[in-house]
Amino acid sequence: LTGDRVRKGEQIALIIPPGREALLQSGAQMTAEVQTLAAAQVKAVALRSPIDGTVLAVRHQNGDVLAPGEAIVHIGDRQMLQIFGDVPAKYLAAAKRVERVQVTFPNTDLPEISLPVAAVAAQVDPSKQTASMRLDLPNPGGKYYPGMLVNLSLPSEVHSGVPVVDRRALVESEGTLFVFVVKDHRVEKRPVVPGIMQNRWIEIRSGVRIGEAVVTDRAYSLEDGLEVEVDEEGVTNS
Repeated sequence: LTGDRVRKGEQIALIIPPGREALLQSGAQMTAEVQTLAAAQVKAVALRSPIDGTVLAVRHQNGDVLAPGEAIVHIGDRQMLQIFGDVPAKYLAAAKRVERVQVTFPNTDLPEISLPVAAVAAQVDPSKQTASMRLDLPNPGGKYYPGMLVNLSLPSEVHSGVPVVDRRALVESEGTLFVFVVKDHRVEKRPVVPGIMQNRWIEIRSGVRIGEAVVTDRAYSLEDGLEVEVDEEGVTNS
């Protein structure tokens, strides 16, 4: 069944040749020697798992007729999964430069992760004008499942040595973006100029220096100059 664990070499199916049914029906008219020879020619074939893994799909059920080369059971090793994404042709140059991609799992509680790029296809699909990108996803705990939807964030530029803040830290007022910087137990409302934006993190081109503490939780409720206390739970009003 789907989800079952199987071991390498374990029998997972039995294929019966079509001639075996005819042999069983006519066996009474055969001598024992002829029956033995005929049975050897049309004996059932045991299908065994080539790997340790999990049954991901069962393509056929008992009694189905099979064609040569047809898949019967899909078995995968969930310890290492692969993610495939389509990269638009206009971003291929950037895709070949980056070493890692941010991966999010929508509609789940799984955190965002960063994965190295395993491969980018050398040709573009003419109908979609995209090229396939592959990421290898280690899955020793089994928390990821085949068929899950993922979003891939591919940075078109990489800037080093610049501050980034959590998207929740940004507050918009009259078309200008601000953050609240904590300094001497007070918050200072500073206008900022954003740069590259990702799902969660935003580059700040000006307005904040690396190492400064900014408020990310309920920043919209603060006012410039408000006295606050910083503890393990975060920033709270005095």
